[in-house]
Amino acid sequence: MHFSPEDASGQDNDRSESCWALALTAALGSVAICSLYWRGWSVTGHVVDVVPCLLTAFLVAFLIHVSGRLKTRWTMVVSAVTASLAIVVGKILAWDLFGFTSQFSNIARTVDGTWYKQLLSSWEQYDERTQWLNGGGLLLTPLLSALIVPAFQWINRRQMLTNGRTEQTANETTNHATELDCQRAMRFRYGIMVSFWVLVLSLLYLSCHDPQRSGFLLMSVPAGEGTRQNPLPGFAALVEGRPVMTEQIPACEQVGWFCGGIRSDNNFRFKRAGYGFLGAWLTPLFGSERTLLAVNVMAWWLSVWFVWRLAWGWFDDRVTAAIAAMLAAAGCGFCFHLDATTPHLVSFAMYYGGLLMLWEWRISEVRWSWSRHAAIGLTIGLIGLTYNTSYMLLFVYVLGGLFRQRWIHLAGGCWLAMATRHVWQMVLPALGINLENVESGYLQRALGLWSDAYQTGLGAFLRMALWQTWECFTACESPLLVTLGLLGTLTVLSRRQRLFSLLVMLAPTLACTLFSPAATARGYIVYGFSLVLFVGAARLLALSIRGSTRRRTIALVATAACLAFQVAWGTAHFRGNLGPLTIYMLGWDDGLTVLVNGPPEVVSLTGQENVPTLFGGTATFAEAGALVTPATARMSRRSRILALTSRLLFLLVIAALLCTLFQERRARRIAVSLLLGTALIATELGYRSITVRPNPFHIDQGVSMQPGSRLKLTAIVAESTTDHIESFAGRPEYRAGVFVGASENTTVTLSIGTRIIPLQPVGEHIYQTDLDQLLAALRESRSLSVVLINTGTTVTWVAGWQRGDAHQRFVQSPSTAPVIPAVELRVWSDRDGMLRFAAF
Repeated sequence: MHFSPEDASGQDNDRSESCWALALTAALGSVAICSLYWRGWSVTGHVVDVVPCLLTAFLVAFLIHVSGRLKTRWTMVVSAVTASLAIVVGKILAWDLFGFTSQFSNIARTVDGTWYKQLLSSWEQYDERTQWLNGGGLLLTPLLSALIVPAFQWINRRQMLTNGRTEQTANETTNHATELDCQRAMRFRYGIMVSFWVLVLSLLYLSCHDPQRSGFLLMSVPAGEGTRQNPLPGFAALVEGRPVMTEQIPACEQVGWFCGGIRSDNNFRFKRAGYGFLGAWLTPLFGSERTLLAVNVMAWWLSVWFVWRLAWGWFDDRVTAAIAAMLAAAGCGFCFHLDATTPHLVSFAMYYGGLLMLWEWRISEVRWSWSRHAAIGLTIGLIGLTYNTSYMLLFVYVLGGLFRQRWIHLAGGCWLAMATRHVWQMVLPALGINLENVESGYLQRALGLWSDAYQTGLGAFLRMALWQTWECFTACESPLLVTLGLLGTLTVLSRRQRLFSLLVMLAPTLACTLFSPAATARGYIVYGFSLVLFVGAARLLALSIRGSTRRRTIALVATAACLAFQVAWGTAHFRGNLGPLTIYMLGWDDGLTVLVNGPPEVVSLTGQENVPTLFGGTATFAEAGALVTPATARMSRRSRILALTSRLLFLLVIAALLCTLFQERRARRIAVSLLLGTALIATELGYRSITVRPNPFHIDQGVSMQPGSRLKLTAIVAESTTDHIESFAGRPEYRAGVFVGASENTTVTLSIGTRIIPLQPVGEHIYQTDLDQLLAALRESRSLSVVLINTGTTVTWVAGWQRGDAHQRFVQSPSTAPVIPAVELRVWSDRDGMLRFAAF
């Protein structure tokens, strides 16, 4: 923003440059970010509020001052009011005074009654000294925020007096400087708007989040036909009685391993240890799980910035860049993975960054030297240490530079990219990690299924290929964004931009299509190409906004509607609709049915347990009878040398990348020295702090059965459960059955009272029976028994998660397992495969 000499004279600026809109935007943004921090501070167990008080006072005053340029007295008033509002909103969220968090996340409130009883209960948890300290801080923070404003004003005036322009400056120079200042100011305003939107979404996601209903876990719970073989908790493990997606645990274990903990593992996810490597740097401050979640948030914000930068570089238009960034911030892939400790979200950010690098370096237009190709190869190699998206990026790199770059340079860059991951796999066994070759198994099964499809006939093969390709492509994002993005890509992009977008879309889609017959995952494999969808859709909307007044109004309403739809789609699982999650994970074939019909109804088989939030109820998993075990276990430590050795390959690749990016020798030395020095400090702090590891109880291995052993579970079925099943009687499309999560070589027998109910296997864990015969038996007797016999020569595992002392359930078995087998009565539709009812 441009200032005249009068601005530096010490008088308040009364001109139109005083922007109330920017001041209000900055105030709302301050409320969002400070409230977010207040909630995080309180719910993580901190009782003294000195730190959030100081941060709120400083941040509120700073943001309003640099954005609004109001008169001093008005800035002081706005700062004081904003600071007060931030504290109030933060405490309301932290203490859930009005049931806001409970309403959106289905968590039962800890204190019944009115809001002031909740307030008193929350305040009484502090001792008397802390009450006085916090009370004084809460009252003084608005005053302190207001008093900081004159200090900022004084610093600003001193700077303008020092750097102010004189009247002798040439008019041409002044006009040019004014134009540049205006451009910077407009860009800054749109940046504030995008930042405010991201903060609002962060606050929304945090308020609605339920730790027992993470999006990643809900992808695996049974709903449509593709997940019907899973138990009701999905791919969950129990950590202190809380269900956690099984794939989240390896990342926390990797963090402890990088910090010096001993592990002897064969989990193939150690190939993707880059996520754990990032988390290990800050683990001494926050702990492994919180650090990994913080890495997720930073990767999300970084992805939004990558989208902004690509849109700005393509069109040099602030409106397009702002809309693209706001659409990306509400992207469903980020919301679905934000609260899960998995590398998927970081892989999105890295893929975005790699694509941006290839575009800005004009790989298809400018012939670069070997050092630039080395930098690209090392970057792709680092991405390969985090997730398999590196192969997709390698595809774009090779095809993009095939007709412009020297082939020897392309080959060298590809070799560096692939060698990095290969060397890591060779190093891991020496560090105690012996990997299972799971990914090659997926590839072999997929190729076998494609071969079988081809042998049935060319027409069937092509139909399967087209359907799988289309399903993988459309699973990436919401249908509205996919439509707008594809339309914008085809109509408003230049030829060069369109070719680049085609490569970006083609690489993940082909990879996902290849593995789709053997692997069910869709969305997070192809999500990387959403980068160009966001930009294409934003350009289409931005061009409409620049039309006539009437057209601009319609375009603004359409843009707001697109943003609202994006948020609604990405947060649908918070409200109990698993359709968008299922589409993202399994594609439209399964997801559309779940989207239309909603989740299945789940009740307790005996009527003695409350339904947990994971199944759509209001109880915790422990209240539903789940086994509660310690969250952590002691971890033995290796030597410091081995702890540093675990990070060595990553450090060497990053150091080599820095050497290729910096041209001056002095800059290289400084960058590499800072990297290695920071790594030594982080390794030592991590080694001193790591003492525990995650202690999960795996549901799929709840009960063990020795060869030839027999297990019998008897449960007293509640009348209400029978009534629910009876509501499906007389409708031929419904089928009834029982779920028993037993591995192979297990016979299952179902009896009700004295009746033996015939069972027919219809899947790995599902046994179908006649619905009318099942109801007739339940009307005669409420005693349901399931007998399992291990007919194999090895140990059989049976899924289980409820404690052995569950009400009205009795187990006869030589096993000493702490849980009972997970036996579920189910009703599903034979027409669409949708699960309609389950009793656990």
